[in-house]
Amino acid sequence: MDGTFVYGNDRAVYGAGARYRGSPFIRGNYDGPLGRLCGYVLTLPEDDAVLGASEFNLDSLEQPGRDPTLSRERTSFWIARQMGIPFSAQRYINLLINGARRGQVYSDSQQPNGDYVTSWFPNDNDGELFKIDDWFEFSDDVSMEFNVDATLGNFTTTGGTKKQARYRWCWEKKANGGLNEDYTSLFALVDAVNEPDSAAYTQQVQALVDVEEWMREFALRHIVGDWDGYGYRRGKNTFAYKPPRGRWQMLLWDLDFSLGGGSDGASAYLFEANDPLIERCTHTHHSGAPTFKP
Repeated sequence: MDGTFVYGNDRAVYGAGARYRGSPFIRGNYDGPLGRLCGYVLTLPEDDAVLGASEFNLDSLEQPGRDPTLSRERTSFWIARQMGIPFSAQRYINLLINGARRGQVYSDSQQPNGDYVTSWFPNDNDGELFKIDDWFEFSDDVSMEFNVDATLGNFTTTGGTKKQARYRWCWEKKANGGLNEDYTSLFALVDAVNEPDSAAYTQQVQALVDVEEWMREFALRHIVGDWDGYGYRRGKNTFAYKPPRGRWQMLLWDLDFSLGGGSDGASAYLFEANDPLIERCTHTHHSGAPTFKP
């Protein structure tokens, strides 16, 4: 919807736009822009950016109810910072729409995009960015019928060729200064993690993947108990980045179920993953013990 964006008391941006944001799991709860709390995306004209950005993801921070502290996700990202892995910048904002205050505070949460990639990989920022998400199917009335988790499975079509249409859903290629249909790098990753020979597997995975970074990212999600992401119990809420001159990176996103806000408890198993190929990877690189069992 078209509108005017006002920042503070001294900046008005005309020609701005707003829409809902959020997965199909929560969209059904939205009952109007001023009804139940919901997420928004604000877009500004490219030539009238605010703080250097022309798009903002505004998050309701799971209020009311799941996170009365309004700080669990932000604390999780702080832990990521201590671990030396990429995380989303967040800041609290006061949000008013048509004069009505929304929630106690909202969060301006940076989603992995071109600006994010540049901030974390300044010397290798023109690579390929993929959003790891569910494959959703909908009925004619736009009700969600089912969802399928993302994995790195080897999905093929006639003649054993990779079925690119299948990967587009769960490994959605995002624009990073440009966009193309080339999935060659992702298919090489799929081949590496599906390699049956143990020695060849280790060699190929380590050549393509920043294994240390992946393990830290997966460990962070398990530490805070956020089961709703790739490398844990679900195949979503994560981004993957392949720098032109570097190895594959995992990027955190959306840690809503963390640190007691619907999360797993402190005694949860640390190596659970929805994708058996990720379980194989974590077991192989756990203390160098490829036959590790719980």
